[in-house]
Amino acid sequence: TGTSYKEYRATVSGPLENLREDRDKIVVTIGGVDHKLPSFMREYVYEQVEHRARILIPQTYRKGDVIASAKVIAGDHILVNKLKYNFMSPERGDIAVFDTRHIDHPQVRADTFYIKRMVGLPGEKIQIQNRRLVADGTIVADPPMFGTIDTDPIYNGGHDVAPGSLLQSADDFIQLGDDEYLMMGDNTKPNMSLDGRFFGGVPRADFQGPAIFVYWPFREHWGVVR
Repeated sequence: TGTSYKEYRATVSGPLENLREDRDKIVVTIGGVDHKLPSFMREYVYEQVEHRARILIPQTYRKGDVIASAKVIAGDHILVNKLKYNFMSPERGDIAVFDTRHIDHPQVRADTFYIKRMVGLPGEKIQIQNRRLVADGTIVADPPMFGTIDTDPIYNGGHDVAPGSLLQSADDFIQLGDDEYLMMGDNTKPNMSLDGRFFGGVPRADFQGPAIFVYWPFREHWGVVR
């Protein structure tokens, strides 16, 4: 199902000397030896190291002690149609993969890919009013998926403005350039999706293509992307 259990253990005995973050690693120094753990273990490292601090004075490890452990759920592996946008323009409602290299936002890495739904087209003025997506003053209802997003509780029942974003009120808007598209997550409940509400439009040249199929893992998302 794409679920695994990860454990990272001390390779030497000694006191905890340092805990720091280094790019995509969490570095735990024990007995003069750096133990590098992946960044996705961050919250588990701090939680479990702090737990030891509460019960061990001074805080020491023996060789083989667990530094941090967690159940890890793999992200979706998807097939992307990388040819389609060479022959056809992207369409509203597409679930598309895009490069983040031109996104200027402190929480977005410049060397990765995002997958979101296309909600705004070139030249449009996009707003969120009464939890409905509005393009050039008209509520977006096509394709029908937008109606589902606006009414189904599983998607939080509508689009949200968000504190700290470019769309913080019904009067705020994002004006897209001639080759820009606006991408949002389906669940836009505040803090649920770091999307175009925060970083604006994405240039067409940065799109890889629409996602078509989740082939791994075999969980609820497996199958055709809708």
